[in-house]
Formats: sequence, C-alpha cells, structure tokens
Amino acid sequence: GTAACRNTGERRETMNLPAPLQRLVDKSPLLSRLAEICDLYFGRRMGRSAAAFAYYLMLSFFPLLICVASILGSAHIDVRELLSLFSVVIPPQVTETLISFLDYIGANYSPAMLWAGIILLLTAATGAFGTVMVAMGDLYGQQRYKGLLHTVMSFFYSAMFLAIIYLSVVVVATGGWFIDLLDQWFKVGDLLASWKWLRFVLLTGIVTLLLVVLYRGVTPKQKPALSVLPGAISGGFACLTVSIIFSTMISASARYTLVYGSLASIIILMLWLHLIGSIILLGGLVNLVYWQHHNQNKKTK
Repeated sequence: GTAACRNTGERRETMNLPAPLQRLVDKSPLLSRLAEICDLYFGRRMGRSAAAFAYYLMLSFFPLLICVASILGSAHIDVRELLSLFSVVIPPQVTETLISFLDYIGANYSPAMLWAGIILLLTAATGAFGTVMVAMGDLYGQQRYKGLLHTVMSFFYSAMFLAIIYLSVVVVATGGWFIDLLDQWFKVGDLLASWKWLRFVLLTGIVTLLLVVLYRGVTPKQKPALSVLPGAISGGFACLTVSIIFSTMISASARYTLVYGSLASIIILMLWLHLIGSIILLGGLVNLVYWQHHNQNKKTK
C-alpha cells in the first residue's frame, strides 16, 4: 500500500478508545471509516492547514467584495435584495457589515479600485489554494505540482474561484429566467415557484463542481483512479448545511453584538471560514479513505 495507507494503519492501532467503543467502531464499517478520517485529520494536523486557509480567505474577502460590488453595479442588482436571498446562509451580523462595505464601495467606486481588488484577490486566493494543495499533497504522500508550476496552478484555481463567484452571483440574483425557461420547456413553473430552495440546490452544485476540479487537480499522477466525487459531493452539501446551521446559531445569539460591536462580525466571519476550510480538507480525507478501502476490496475479490 501507499505511505499514507501505512501511516493510517499505524495510527488506527494506537488509538486510545474505550474497549466498548472500540468494539462498536470495529463492527461498523461506517464508524470505522469515520474514525479513520478523524484520526487522519488530527494526526496530520489538518486543523492548522484549515486555519491558514481561513487566514488567506480572510485577506481575500474584502478584495472579493470590491469585485462583487463591481458586478452588482454593472448588472444593476440591488445589494440588499441580493443579500436577503442569502439570509439563510449568512449570519445577520455579517450581512450588516457587508451592506455597509458594499454601500461604501458603490459610493467611491473607480476602475482603479476594481483592478486593485482583482490583483489583491488573486494574490490572497493563490495562498489559500496553495495551502490546500500542499496539505493534500502531504496527505497523499506526493505533491502534484512543484516549484513554479505549483504557483501557476494555485493562481489558476484562484481565477476559477473568481469566475465561479461571478457565476453564483448571477445565478442567485437573476435566477427567475431559469424558472421561466423550465416552465416554457416542461410546464413546471408552479412546481418550481419557490426559487428560494432551488437557488440553494444550484449553489450546492456550483460548490461541488469547484471541489471536483480542486480535488482532481491535487491528486498525484500515480493515483489516477482516486475518485473525487465522494469528497466533492459530501463537501458541497456540508458547506451549505454548516453555513445554514451556523447562521441560525449566530442569529439566536445576536446579543453578543452589543458586547463586541463590529468586531463580532469579523469573529463570526473567521469562524465560518475556518469551518469551510476544515470541510474542504475533510473532503480530501473522504476521497483518500474511500480510495484505500475500494482498492482493498478489489484485492480481496
């Protein structure tokens, strides 16, 4: 097996679980794989990589807002109406900060500000995706890209990330045309009248597509058969689910804003980005564990 597989086995043997819990884990294939994923996550210190990912995303967040504000202005989309569509996912404290920031950008917009935002966004996002690529390379036992090519591919994924953000804004803000098109073809307008839930399905699909490309890009050439769909699909749904749950919990504890003021919004944003980074890395672990068990099953047949 691979070095990653051998290391996984060594850690699984040294896990300090109570005997009843260990027997329960050993009897259940699902619990055994979940324990293996958790063991890899903490054993390889993936939380540190998730924190670095969140840091770079935080640096890219406000340049991203500059780019989004430019998109909204060119498409004549109302900021408050757009953010109301994301009210289920984005905590209200963060929404208030976004509205203030986007209003400021709109009042002081210039082409120079847009280009500065694009350059800063690509620079910070390159660091974010570079962190994920290094973490996944360490996990798989080999880096897919090295040297200058690593920087180039990190930049490529950053540009793709910006394009997907643009697509997401357009899809969510102008999704009514999609419903009208389906109604013309299939006469399902009444069934799909609730665009509120359908747009989240489309957003989940967009995030899943991004994860598929990202996971495939960091897979070593020696493992072409490593499936990326399990991690991408679970990661896409997990990102949406965690965002909704996190937003609901923060909404229920809005009193903390009175204590910390605008700092609460930054703290909330950092926690949310750290969770998203952890989910992306966990998706890579899901792919690795699935690949290992799939190969073991093929050998035993």
